[in-house]
Amino acid sequence: MKLFKGIIIGLVSIVCVALLGVFFVYGGIGSRLNDIKSVAHRGYSKDAPENTLPAFRLAKEKGYKYGECDVSFTKDDIAVLLHDDSIDRTSNGKGKISELTYEEVVQYDFGSWFSEDYKDLKIPTFDEFIKLCKEIEMHPYIELKGKCSKEQISSLVKIVDNNGMKANVTWISFNYEYLVWVKEADETARLGYLSSRFSDEILNKTILLRTGKNEVFLNMDFIHTYSWCIKKCKKEKMPVEIWTVNNKMVIHFMHPYISGVTSDCLIANKVLGKEK
Repeated sequence: MKLFKGIIIGLVSIVCVALLGVFFVYGGIGSRLNDIKSVAHRGYSKDAPENTLPAFRLAKEKGYKYGECDVSFTKDDIAVLLHDDSIDRTSNGKGKISELTYEEVVQYDFGSWFSEDYKDLKIPTFDEFIKLCKEIEMHPYIELKGKCSKEQISSLVKIVDNNGMKANVTWISFNYEYLVWVKEADETARLGYLSSRFSDEILNKTILLRTGKNEVFLNMDFIHTYSWCIKKCKKEKMPVEIWTVNNKMVIHFMHPYISGVTSDCLIANKVLGKEK
């Protein structure tokens, strides 16, 4: 009996220490911003093939107002939605996207790998994606990936502008130069610098993306959003968003300053009881 009680006390102690750790790391439960942006990671990729039009339609049906996509270019400079450098994982074809023409890529099935319900699904072009976002009123988070030229980045900005979505998109990337190119093409562009860690250098580089006419934010791996990092961002009035959060506990205990959450399956405001 004493042994059993000891085990219970030990387990309770571990849980309490863990919760306190979360509290001090993420800032505890406090006065949160009213609008926490919930971003569907590659669409609602939990129940539909990632980076496909059905995944974004489903995300909208689930209640997401924002959807994150990954953009890459084919050999003949057609912008398509694809996360990896190659099509191997998410299609029945093989090869690097940069070494395949659009006509070659569009022959492959980008749905069956996930489920037979999505058999013969084609890779979407960036233009098709932006048109869909306009149709369903979803704000796209456009992640710039792979090797892109300045001309290719400019072509993406033009596609957005031609579809009347210039004021309703967000551009994100781990590649700082890509964000600089977007800023040069559109001084009003909303920009998020993706980072898996925090440093003064990263914060200062993000600040330099400001034009006086745009919104800029730091988009960090949630694991590294310590209170001291948030404090420095608050001092510079730099918004912070986090990725990729699939645990409700993290949302409950995240720092109140955090204004956006990218997830495969969770809507932050619903988790916090702000939406039904």
